[in-house]
Amino acid sequence: MSSILKKTARHGSSYLFVQIALKLMGLVSFPIVTHLLAINEYGLLAIVNTTLLFLYALGKCGLPRALITEITKNIPSSSHKLYWNGILTVSLTSIIVCALYLTAAWGISYFFKIPKVFYFLPIIVLFRNILAVLQAWLRAVEKITWHNIMSSTFEICSTISALLALFYISPTVMAMIGSRMVFESIAVIALLSSSAIFIHKASCSAKTMKTLVSFGAPLVWLELSMIVMTFGDRYQIGYIMDMKSVGLYSAAYNLAQYAQQIISQPLVLAAYPLYNKLFSQKGPKETRIFLEKILNYYFAITIPILIFTSINAHNILSFLASAKYSASANIVPIVLSGNILNGCVPLISAGLYVTKHTKIIGKATILSALINFTLNWIFIKTWGYAGAAFSTLLSFIFLFIIIKKSADKFLKVNIYLKNCFKYFLISLVAISPSWFLTNQGPWKILVSGILFVTIYTFTIIIFDKEIFTQIQRNFYKFIQKNIQ
Repeated sequence: MSSILKKTARHGSSYLFVQIALKLMGLVSFPIVTHLLAINEYGLLAIVNTTLLFLYALGKCGLPRALITEITKNIPSSSHKLYWNGILTVSLTSIIVCALYLTAAWGISYFFKIPKVFYFLPIIVLFRNILAVLQAWLRAVEKITWHNIMSSTFEICSTISALLALFYISPTVMAMIGSRMVFESIAVIALLSSSAIFIHKASCSAKTMKTLVSFGAPLVWLELSMIVMTFGDRYQIGYIMDMKSVGLYSAAYNLAQYAQQIISQPLVLAAYPLYNKLFSQKGPKETRIFLEKILNYYFAITIPILIFTSINAHNILSFLASAKYSASANIVPIVLSGNILNGCVPLISAGLYVTKHTKIIGKATILSALINFTLNWIFIKTWGYAGAAFSTLLSFIFLFIIIKKSADKFLKVNIYLKNCFKYFLISLVAISPSWFLTNQGPWKILVSGILFVTIYTFTIIIFDKEIFTQIQRNFYKFIQKNIQ
């Protein structure tokens, strides 16, 4: 492996640890929040978080990615100037977006009652977007350790502050958001002050600010489309049904996301920088082989997760989120299936990324979001919040098919369906002992989980030659290293 690939792998692995830590923190906070909040309050939290995602995307205006691109293109000494102009630009765009948001909220309040918590969101948005620029600058100048320490510490402390507010102030969304607002404002101001050493070396440049916006603005549509497809249905459920339905749907959806992302997302994140470097240095053939292996591992992990989580959805949701959310357990398999398909899109779309045809991804994502939005109006009225789960699955299937067909024109990556079917059958065999367990609750989850992992792992090693060979090779390397 070349020095560039080793460097990319090292950086990728360090990002993975941060992602895993944050996902674990989310998984730990999930049962605490769901137990303490009433179902309608949890629904309100889902609407608030979705609103924040929209405001983040609009306020950032694609500037973090633009900043990374401009710094890597220019000489290192220009990074301080770009950083300062990035801070100014994102502050300006965030203030404009938040001002328009508050104006719209004021107008809507004449027709609908808007909870007070929504009027405090702009403060979080402003400081979060400034932080995003600081994180982008650290990545661009390859201060990866500092980036990881700062990002993980900030997110963990912000979550802890929200949880403390639930315990010691009041079990409401307002307490959580208020606590986050205070902590994040103070933290970002402190981080800006510590980076002030770079500011006196730089000056404001209207040309630089315009360059950053012109590069970043087109990326906003892609981000907004993904938010609409993944989280936008909360608004529609709330409008057509009620906030309690939003809470039930969000609890099941979040569980499905955690199940898919906490294990499989790091694999995808690690693969992205590697296949880009591999394509430029080794060519399409080696890249295709690499991606097919990663996809095979992806489905070897996600298919058993789908089977185990689907069979035990009621018990898992009752244990983690409490029994009051168990009514929504039936949508977990639907949502999880869609998320698994969407999770491998970054891999199957490699041909579009490496050949710079990313506009196709943007168009397909926007079209999928529109399909999802349209189907929600029909399905939610017919099947309730379960309809939103079906529309999400269908939109993800559509996105998967369009991206796969488009990307294969530039770099054909095969999905071995025989292997997927094999993983499915082995998963069914591995889950079968849990059907004979009479105990309910956490003990059944624990025992069936241990049995499932044990049976699946040993069976897959026996029947999958590639995985067996890989494990055998790593085992011999380990033995040789320890003998020496």
